[in-house]
This record gives sequence, C-alpha cells and structure tokens, in this order.
Amino acid sequence: MSEIAIRIVEILLAGIFGGGLAFVATILKHKWEKQEKEDMVTAALASLEKNIKNTNKAIESVKNSIMDELAKDRAENEEYRAKQSRARILQFNDELYRGIKHTKESFDDVIAEIDNYEDYCKSHPKFPNFKAVAAIDNIKKVYKKRLEVADFLQ
Repeated sequence: MSEIAIRIVEILLAGIFGGGLAFVATILKHKWEKQEKEDMVTAALASLEKNIKNTNKAIESVKNSIMDELAKDRAENEEYRAKQSRARILQFNDELYRGIKHTKESFDDVIAEIDNYEDYCKSHPKFPNFKAVAAIDNIKKVYKKRLEVADFLQ
C-alpha cells in the first residue's frame, strides 16, 4: 500500500477512534450531568422534607400551647361562672332574709343556679364551697315551704 493510502487509513482510523471517544465522552458527560441534577433534586427534596418536619414540629408546639391556654381560659371561665352563681345565690338568700318575696320562676331560676353551682363544686373539690352552704340550705327550705302553701309572689 502506498504511503498516502496508509496515511488515509490512519486518518480515518484516528477519526473513527477519536469520534468514538468523543461520542463516549459526550454520553458519559450527559450521564454525569444527569446524575448531578438527580443528586441536586434529591438534596433539595431532603432539605424540603427536613423543613416540613421542622415546620410541623413548630405547628404542633404552637397548637399545644394554644390548647393549654384554651384549657386554662376554660377553667378560669368556669370558676368565674361558679363565683357569679354563688354571688347570685347569696344575694337571693339575703333578699329572703329581708322579707322580699319572689315569683316561682325566680325560685326555679335560682334553684337551677344552685344545681349548676353544686355540680361545679363536686367536680372541683378544691373550690371553696363553704361560703354558700347555709344560704343554699335556706333557699331550698324556703322554696319547699312556699311550694307547700303556694305563697309565691304573683
């Protein structure tokens, strides 16, 4: 073979070999870039998942704090209502001692208030109930007597 033919074959082989290497390098580069993108997406998803978990923990903490405050407010409100009931019971009893007559509806209302107050006292043993025991007994005694003689204010 002539030198020119050998040189042409060498150039062709070099071109084919070089092109093949370039082709393989391009495929590898594409695969590496794809892997890098996948790694970046995976890292971003992991970071997002961590942020979501932290946010959920923060939300749970705030929710628990709100629930605690709500329970505290509810308990304070129930105690306030019990104290208001006690004040109404004591006032009604004072009116009885002063000879003020009441309608049956007023008695029924205060008896319902007594029932609610006593229920609260039973479910909250630390609540001081001794302040209204005598007044409650007197109201019930007067109510029973008025029922017997039908002596309510008309």
